[in-house]
Amino acid sequence: MQRQTELLFENDIAFGHLFSSYQVGSVDIETVDDARCKSGAGFAYLDRKSLRSDERKRIIGFLNDLGIPLMKGREIRSQFPIRAPADPKNC
Repeated sequence: MQRQTELLFENDIAFGHLFSSYQVGSVDIETVDDARCKSGAGFAYLDRKSLRSDERKRIIGFLNDLGIPLMKGREIRSQFPIRAPADPKNC
């Protein structure tokens, strides 16, 4: 999950749940809603390059139905700018 890792370490965000591309076929709207509720997620990010078009459209439909905003990597970088490196003593 290279793109997610880059976003995580370069921006002031955290991921609540990550679904691997091999899991996408079994993800339904209830799974997405449950993940959002448990993590308190404010938005979703999809690695568009790792999903087939039909999978991407299905997941985007779930997000729209649930009112979960979808952000692209550049939007995340813009809205949650790079933070200062963490002090290892405080981790």
